[in-house]
Amino acid sequence: MAERILIVEDEPIQSEMVCRMLEHELGATTTVATDGPQALALLGEEQNADIALALFDLRLPSMDGFDLLRALPGLKVCPPVIVLTASESIDDVIRAMQLGALDFIPKPTQRQRLLASVKNVLAIGALMREVRRLQAERVAVLSDGRLRTIAEIEAEVIARALERCNGHVGRTAQMLGMGQSTLYKRRKSA
Repeated sequence: MAERILIVEDEPIQSEMVCRMLEHELGATTTVATDGPQALALLGEEQNADIALALFDLRLPSMDGFDLLRALPGLKVCPPVIVLTASESIDDVIRAMQLGALDFIPKPTQRQRLLASVKNVLAIGALMREVRRLQAERVAVLSDGRLRTIAEIEAEVIARALERCNGHVGRTAQMLGMGQSTLYKRRKSA
């Protein structure tokens, strides 16, 4: 599946060049926002959860890239960000990175540099999504490297405890430090 990339750029020639490069070289799907409020509107809608990466210009009309970076954590869609800008100020680089940008690329953009950065940040983004997914599923990595959900592990522990207590629910609940009703509920959900 092609990755979707949001490009926040007010210069049409620059945004067109970046779009074509990413679409042609990486097979990406691109969406363009020409200012901060338009980008915030896109990132505020769950239907855009497939945006895997955002490229922000720092100098935008009505809202700059720094304001966008500050607003990201509170939005429904919070992709990793690469900053593309004509500013080469080291202070801007530091500030953008402190606000969460994963890379900073000066304009004019060098093709190889942009492609390498996009590939790297997309890989980081995929890892971040996988970590969030595993956390949401409450997954544990066992010592043998297998992934198991907490519910699966709990069901196995309850089954083994019941076995050790010869099926006696009261003793099993006591052994596991839980009430009998909790034990029954957890057995049903497993």
